[in-house]
Amino acid sequence: MTRSVLVERFFGSLAAHDLEGYAACLHEDVVVELPFSKGAGPLDREGLLRLDSFLLKNFTEIRFEIIRVHELVATDALIVEYGSHFESETSGITYDNRYIGLFEFRDGLVSRLVEYANPVPAAEMFAAVSRAVAERDRAPTSP
Repeated sequence: MTRSVLVERFFGSLAAHDLEGYAACLHEDVVVELPFSKGAGPLDREGLLRLDSFLLKNFTEIRFEIIRVHELVATDALIVEYGSHFESETSGITYDNRYIGLFEFRDGLVSRLVEYANPVPAAEMFAAVSRAVAERDRAPTSP
């Protein structure tokens, strides 16, 4: 499988809410860095899967659009430009962002991702989801 096809599968699995398929794209030693996300240190495989489980739980629709893929000469890496659109039917929250991702590969899997995104919509989305979860948890349940 080519690196570009692996990246398509990486995003496609998330969009399909297929965490197992997504995890299969990741090297066991994967590291994800989010340099523009305040307070987000590097994530290991477990941390990344926890984050993405949270997103899958809170968003019913997840789409990614790969805009451009740049092959890097003499390296096992790609630079990928992509966008995302997330929607939650239950809370009405939407999230759109645009990214530049440096994907590195080892043993045919994603071993490192450095994802540069606009931190403002991401912070707004996480705050809105936190509020929606808190409201849901406070809501009385029917007997």
